[in-house]
Amino acid sequence: MTATRRPGICLVRGPIIAPRGSLNNDPTPPLGLAYVAGTLSHAGFRVQGVDAIGRGLTRIEPIPGTSLQAHGVPIREIADLIDP
Repeated sequence: MTATRRPGICLVRGPIIAPRGSLNNDPTPPLGLAYVAGTLSHAGFRVQGVDAIGRGLTRIEPIPGTSLQAHGVPIREIADLIDP
C-alpha cells in the first residue's frame, strides 16, 4: 500500500510594520492563525505556521527608503523558514 502525502499549507504572520520609533506595537499571540491552522488540520491538511513576530521579538529594523520599521523576522528571511 502506498501512503499518500496530505496537501500542505503554510500560514505566515509577517512582521509588524509601523512608523520608525513607534513604541506601542506590542506583539500578541497569533490566535487567528491558530484557529485557521486547527480547522485546516482537522480537514486533513498538513499545516505549518511561521510567526515572524514571535521568532524575532527583539528584531526591529528600519525599512530602507521609508519612514517605517519592521518588528520581527524580516520578510526576506521568511521563505527560509518554510518547510518544502
